[in-house]
Amino acid sequence: MRANEFARRIRQHSVRLAHQLQAPGIGSALSIADLLAVLYAPEGGWLRLDPARPREPSRDRFLLSKAHAGLALQAALAERGFFPVQELGRRAQPPGLECPPCSPALALPLAVGKALAAKRSGAYWRTVVLCGDGEWQCGAAWEALLCAAQHSLEGLTIVIDANGLQGLGPLDGALRLDPLDAKLRSFGVAVLDVDGHHPARLRAALDHAHPNQPLVLIAHTTKGKGVSFMEDSVSWHHRAPNAEQLAQALAELEGGDA
Repeated sequence: MRANEFARRIRQHSVRLAHQLQAPGIGSALSIADLLAVLYAPEGGWLRLDPARPREPSRDRFLLSKAHAGLALQAALAERGFFPVQELGRRAQPPGLECPPCSPALALPLAVGKALAAKRSGAYWRTVVLCGDGEWQCGAAWEALLCAAQHSLEGLTIVIDANGLQGLGPLDGALRLDPLDAKLRSFGVAVLDVDGHHPARLRAALDHAHPNQPLVLIAHTTKGKGVSFMEDSVSWHHRAPNAEQLAQALAELEGGDA
């Protein structure tokens, strides 16, 4: 299955789940669907995982820091075969989940710990953490980055879902981060900017080798991507679609390229 089709299925499952559970966070779930598709796609997914052996010691580790986008991760795990799609929304702790989605910035230090454990033990598994751009308004994120650079954790990849919106509005309205790329580089890590909705470019960025340095990908995305009335709207950080909105969203996702 191609990454584009995998992402479409993630989005379709996510809007259904958001309606079924009346759960918030659909805007963020749609934002990260392409990122998760590149990581989890059954054909050529970047993460080295085996759904039949979800706790295999040599597996790559993936952590979702932005808990409010958890609908998309559940959908990705189900589509990848970690559990039946029919059980979506029924599992509090689905197989393949490395740790429960965390409060803002708290998964970053956990990911640093996992990457450091791999390096010190001579293991070859990689650690990926997906976080929101708003999490870089938190001191814990920068402290984790300092530690990652200090220990030259080349096995760590940090992906930032940079959609420019957070719970109450635009990022800049709360705490301005620009120039984020320059600030990140000043901490001693490698940084790449990438289109967060372009699977081939995402894959190439993930494959980019940076010896002795953690890699940070600033993935530029659109909140609510793929559903016209949800795109770039902060209100879908909190709302769940009603039946009419669900039908419209599914119709757009079925007919579009998202």
